[in-house]
Amino acid sequence: MMKMNLTDNQNAFDYALYMITSSYYADCTCKSTILENKLCVQYHEQKTENQYYMEEQCINDIEKELMGTIPDDGWEESAEAHTVRREGDEAASIRFLGKTYALYIKGVYKGKTRPEFSYTIGKR
Repeated sequence: MMKMNLTDNQNAFDYALYMITSSYYADCTCKSTILENKLCVQYHEQKTENQYYMEEQCINDIEKELMGTIPDDGWEESAEAHTVRREGDEAASIRFLGKTYALYIKGVYKGKTRPEFSYTIGKR
């Protein structure tokens, strides 16, 4: 069972990563709604400046690492997002499944130092 605190920074960051990445798609539907809601609560319990910091880190990394790697038509697709958090995992894995591309993304929150992101992109 996943440990839940109202101010769990990693879970809040997982939500920020899901929220920001999904906004790049034309349309995105979350298929892990129970986990999404739990992460959302933890995100909204963060101080506003911490929410902004998390969002900024996600945007910077997506713009630097993913834009251009996934062609524009891949972002123009509708996608399904699946958030998976396994016991013992440091962070949630988020799968974005579009018609043409699949994106697997994970971000490990490191406080005020730069988070660690990992990506896998594949054709479907």
